[in-house]
Parts: sequence; C-alpha cells; structure tokens
Amino acid sequence: MAWLWRGIIVLLGLLSQTVYVRSCDADCKDDLIQRIDNLLDKKMDLMKLEMETKFQNVLETQHNLQMDQISNTITTTQAALTRDLQSVNTRVQKYEQNFEELKTLNFFIISQITDHLAQDRATQNPSASPSVNDLNDPINDLKTLTRESNVILNDIRESIEDCKNASNTTAQQLNDIRESIEDCKDASNTTTQQLNDIRESIEDCKGTSNTTTQQLNYFWENMEEMNQNRMEVDNDTMNSMQMLSNEVENVIQETTSLEPRLLDLERNITSQLIDLEDKMKESDNMLLKSITCPSGFFKMSSQCFKMFRDRERSWSEAKTKCEEEGYMLAQPDESVAVSLRKKLYEDFGDRSFAWLGAQGDGSKFVYAHGGLALDNASPLWWPDQPGSYVGADKCLFLLVDGSYFRDHPARPYFSNGCSASWYALCEVK
Repeated sequence: MAWLWRGIIVLLGLLSQTVYVRSCDADCKDDLIQRIDNLLDKKMDLMKLEMETKFQNVLETQHNLQMDQISNTITTTQAALTRDLQSVNTRVQKYEQNFEELKTLNFFIISQITDHLAQDRATQNPSASPSVNDLNDPINDLKTLTRESNVILNDIRESIEDCKNASNTTAQQLNDIRESIEDCKDASNTTTQQLNDIRESIEDCKGTSNTTTQQLNYFWENMEEMNQNRMEVDNDTMNSMQMLSNEVENVIQETTSLEPRLLDLERNITSQLIDLEDKMKESDNMLLKSITCPSGFFKMSSQCFKMFRDRERSWSEAKTKCEEEGYMLAQPDESVAVSLRKKLYEDFGDRSFAWLGAQGDGSKFVYAHGGLALDNASPLWWPDQPGSYVGADKCLFLLVDGSYFRDHPARPYFSNGCSASWYALCEVK
C-alpha cells in the first residue's frame, strides 16, 4: 500500500508541474503575441504619418504654386493699372492744355474783335460810336465759340471725374489685393507651422519605430529561447512520465499480489470486530446486573426509582422534593414504563398516581432534566392523550390504578394540570 500511495503522489506532482509549465508557456506566448500586435499597430501609425506628410508636401507645393500665380497676377494687374493711370493722367494733362489753349484763343479773338472795331471806327467816322449791328456778328461768333468751349470743358471735367473714379476704384482693388496677399501670407505661415509640427511628430515616430524594432528583435530572441526551453522541458517531462509509468506498473503488480492478503485481513478484522461487539454487549449486561440502587430504591433495568408516599404534592413540589433528596423527578425509559407502572401497582395498590419529570402545554412535553422531548405519538399514552386540555399548563404522571390498569395495561402515560396532588416518584441521576 505504501508503494501505491507513493506512486500516486509522484504522478500527481509531475502532472501538476507539466500543467504549470505548459500554462506558463501559453501565457508567455499570449503576452508576446499581444506585444507584437502593439508593435504592428505602431508601424501602421508611422506609415499613416508618412502618407500624411507626403500629402502635406503636395499641398504645400500646390500652395506655393498658387501663391506664385497670385503674385504674378497681382504684378500684371498693378502694371496694367499703372499704365491705365498714366494714360488717364496724360489725357487729363492734354485736356488741361487744350483748355488753356481755348482760353488763350478766346482772349485772342476778343482782342482781335476789339482791335477790328477800333480800326473801323477810326476809318469811317472817328467821332462816331460803334453801332449794335457792328458788334452782333463778332459777339455771336464769340458766343458760339464760348458754348463750344464750355461743351468741351464739360466733357473734359466728366473725363477727369471718370478718371478719378477709375483711379479710386483701382486703388480700392489694389488695397483688396494687398489684404488678400496678407491673408495668404498668414495662411502660409500657419501652414508652415503645421508642417513643422508634423515633421517633429515624424521624427518622434522614427525614434519610437527604432525602439520598437529593437524590442521586436528582443522578443523574437526570447521566443526562440522559450521554444528551446520548452523542447527541453517536454523531453524531460516525457522521460519522467515514462519512468513514472514504469513505476506505477510495478506498484499495480505489487498491489495485485497483495489484494488476496488484504481481503483475508479484512475478513479477519471484521470477524474480530463482531466478536468484540458481542463481548461488549455481554459486558454491558453484566455491568447492568451488577449496579446496585441506594437504600429504599428499586431497580428497573439500569434505572433506580423510589416513591415518596409521605404525602401527595403538586408537580413542582414533587420536583423540589426529589431535588432536595439529591435525586430528580423520574424520567423512565419507554422500555420500562409499562413494567414500572405494574411494579407500583403491585407494591402500592390503587390510586398510586406518580408524577414524572415532563411538563408541557398539551402539544409538546419536555423532560426537565436534559430537555428530552416526549413523543406525542407514543403508544404509551392513554387513549385521547395528550389531546385533552390543549393550551393549559400540564404535567405528566403514571396512571396507577386497578381499573385503569385492567382497561389498558400498556398505556401508563396521562397528563393533568400541574397543580393536582400526586406522589413524587424520584430517580437516581
């Protein structure tokens, strides 16, 4: 048997060690796979950043091209507006020059007319004043010339106003273009700052990628070492299992050879136990027979009883009487209850009712000493007992009387109010 237990213990130890090694390998593999997945995720993030960088470079190139186109357009527009403004200024100067020439011509014509009139007066009649008719034609010519000059001047003024308005509009457009250029510059600066931030992030990712690559290489080296260790452990485990299997087979063979001897030993032990039990029963019977009761007590099986017939008492008084004597109110075994009743009837005759140590309310009776409950379905109860007086305080007594004894000799238990007066039946504790 020792070999069998030792083999089982060794087998369980090796199996638990093997399960632990394999579970450890499985946990390490899961952890390594999880870390590899994390490294691959970092690689994907790095590739994503590189693609975003390329896209930002393309956007930056397009933005620079657009800025160049805008600058060229602004330069061309400024040159065209400058030429238009110069053309307007030239026309204004020309109109002003024409206006001055018209004024000069007007003064010249007036001077010529005045000189001509003066000569006519001197030739025809020096003392005569010029007539109205003489002056009408030159004046009309002058008025006509003046009106034409005014028309030309009004056209010149309108042209000048148009040129001024065009110049103001051009200046406003130039201001709008300058504001657009400033906004483009601000956007370009912001884009440049964002691109610089992206470049810094890319540099950080490159450093992380290098660290990740080193960790990945380290994990692969550990993976190879773990695989090698697992192969060594598996080989050792297989060898140990083979040795254990051989040892278990030897133990089984030894156990098989010992089995007939064990069966014989079991039969011998069982026979000895039966003999010992019989001897113990005989010893108990002899011990019971050898027990002696105190003076004045009589023996029923292994119990000793005494009836105090000096006077009748209530249940509580009977209990106190027994305790004062150093005993207890009787609690007979059910196996001796009928014999006890017969004994009391033979010794003391009719009306020898005796209190027992159980008290209750009709539904349940409990012995005062030890708290043992009395079975209400016991066949020792008198018919219809203990159903009478349910709910009242009741106590148990032996119904010792000739008529009751003759009617139901095997039903000695009866219950009544605890204040009734019967004899005290005491028992040695």
